[in-house]
Amino acid sequence: MADSEWIQMMPGVQRRIKADGEKVMLVEVHFDSGAAVPGHNHPHEQVSYIVSGRLRFILYGEVMDLKTGDSLHIPSNAPHEATAVEETVTLDIFSPPREDFRR
Repeated sequence: MADSEWIQMMPGVQRRIKADGEKVMLVEVHFDSGAAVPGHNHPHEQVSYIVSGRLRFILYGEVMDLKTGDSLHIPSNAPHEATAVEETVTLDIFSPPREDFRR
């Protein structure tokens, strides 16, 4: 499968599906510096890998500053949010795949 088109999730945050399977999905996310994904949760397990930049995650109320090369596991239904400290690219893995991202 070729990469999907870029979709703007919110101001300064874009995503595209890199790989999409029956049980797992890989999504590339680009954050402009200062852009944020507000607090939310979802039934999917998520692993986020920081390709470049720095991202501040809040997971279960705990603040974690991640930099290039760091990764984070987000359990199913865990409340979390993210803010880019600088321009950042992440690879996010979701299991099961996010049906809402396929639309």
